[in-house]
Amino acid sequence: MTDKINASRKEVRKFGIMFAVICAIIGGYLLYKGADAWRWLAVGSAFFLGTGLVGYPLLKPIYIGWMKFAFVLGWVNTRILLGLFFYLVLTSVGLVLRLLGKDLLNLKFDRSSTTYWVKKERAAFDPKRYERLF
Repeated sequence: MTDKINASRKEVRKFGIMFAVICAIIGGYLLYKGADAWRWLAVGSAFFLGTGLVGYPLLKPIYIGWMKFAFVLGWVNTRILLGLFFYLVLTSVGLVLRLLGKDLLNLKFDRSSTTYWVKKERAAFDPKRYERLF
């Protein structure tokens, strides 16, 4: 997993600047609301900005740790959240459609039918139809 992390100076600098901006925005909001925690975020913003611009060796381990955390979140997202979505949402929709007798894909077998080909009406050729297919 660590070998997939691109910890170049450019990536670590972007990470530091991005976190500095995020801390500054949240700190500005807390200052506007009158909370005292804005000072900590101002210090964090200054730290990330300084290490992002000139302190590559100091910010690199933080960046690698953050990327490992992001990989874990990605694993959780793809396995658990999408699995829950499939089993809770899509399966329940499919069961309701079956109970109602809906066949959205026309998969029912009809012995009396000579063909399953669906005839489409021919439309006049219009090049504008091919510009926006969906």
